[in-house]
Amino acid sequence: MLSPLRNRAGKRLREPFGKAGLTVAVIALVFAMLGGAYAASNNGGGKAVASKAKAGPRGPRGKTGPAGPAGPQGPAGANGKDGANGSNGSAGTNGKSVTVSATSCGGLGGALVKQEGAASGVEVCNGEEGGPGADGNSVVTNELLGEPGEECEGVGGTEFEVAGQGNPEVVCNGEKGEKGDAGPEGNIKSTLPTGVLETGSWSFYQQGGSRIVVTISLPIKLGGNVASEHIHFATDPDFSTFCGGSTGNPNPLNSSELCIYKIQLSETTFESVYGAGNGIGEPDASRSLSRTGGAMSFSAPTGLAQGMGTWAIKG
Repeated sequence: MLSPLRNRAGKRLREPFGKAGLTVAVIALVFAMLGGAYAASNNGGGKAVASKAKAGPRGPRGKTGPAGPAGPQGPAGANGKDGANGSNGSAGTNGKSVTVSATSCGGLGGALVKQEGAASGVEVCNGEEGGPGADGNSVVTNELLGEPGEECEGVGGTEFEVAGQGNPEVVCNGEKGEKGDAGPEGNIKSTLPTGVLETGSWSFYQQGGSRIVVTISLPIKLGGNVASEHIHFATDPDFSTFCGGSTGNPNPLNSSELCIYKIQLSETTFESVYGAGNGIGEPDASRSLSRTGGAMSFSAPTGLAQGMGTWAIKG
């Protein structure tokens, strides 16, 4: 309980506001003290700072911070207004033509090229004739008799050399072929060797309807007759099975096969092949060719008949 306030003399002081006013003043003082204590306990342990402290001087300006990221792209702007069309240019002037006329060019002859209206032009002259060329070197030949030790030993030949250049070239004669076997009457007898090609050509030209006969002559006779199954004409369905190459380069694919190629065949039909000495009768499916040759027959019922081609056979 609060006791009455007294002065130093011990006298009781007068309470100007009464007991109620004094009580209110004491309570206000207590709250003020409690507030100051709370503020002091929550300042981070530092010193109490007056509520109305004077601001200090401004410190130096810090460095500029790094640039921030780029912002998003803004929307596209509207198209600008089209400009006015430009004025048309003026028409150009016509070019000048060029005339060409003959000129003497100091005796060489040539052409004078001049622009229309120009006082002078450009001369294009022919070239001067060249002088005579130097004489070429002659070729010296030396016959080689085929003596022992020579380059063409046994067969002979010819040595060619450009005069003054050295390095002669030698061309030797070919070796002699073997002689054929002697026949019963002493005549030389030879046959087409195996795999060796013998070729020839055939042609005819005839007006009117009749049978046409074209011979096949074999200068080098065959080792035996050729049977029908080994004779092939260009119009046969199986011709390409046995005959290769072309008309200009005939080439039977196998030995003992006679291939007859055609270049032209009009107003006529191929009939058959007959061996030499067999005679030509009515056409049939049989064909044959003897060792020394034979004949081809064609039918030409009407009009102008003509034909040509080649033939080939391997030994």
